[in-house]
Amino acid sequence: MDLNHIKAFIVLAKTENYSEAAEQTFISQSSLSKHIQSLERELGVLLFDRTRRSVRLSEAGKIFLNYASQMIELQHQCNTELINFQDAKERNLTIGSIPLMAPYGITDILLEFKKGMLRLI
Repeated sequence: MDLNHIKAFIVLAKTENYSEAAEQTFISQSSLSKHIQSLERELGVLLFDRTRRSVRLSEAGKIFLNYASQMIELQHQCNTELINFQDAKERNLTIGSIPLMAPYGITDILLEFKKGMLRLI
């Protein structure tokens, strides 16, 4: 299941308008329509009740909307956590010191910094 198709589905479900949804997702109406049809084929259900003038979520679409929203939220959480992991990995600070620095309190300052109690600007 393509997450971009799921995002397009969510936008269409909220706007109930192909033109508006296509504009918000920065794709053409025909591409949006193909994304929705692809999802419907994959899921084996119609997600929208369509008429010439309107589009509304079907009962199956209402069920899927809840799960689609959770999938997008999980993707966001995963991406955020991976970015934070990478940032933490890249934020290593290596300090070299000579024994003479201990009387000046450098070890206490470093310990407080590591605990997050001290912020250096």
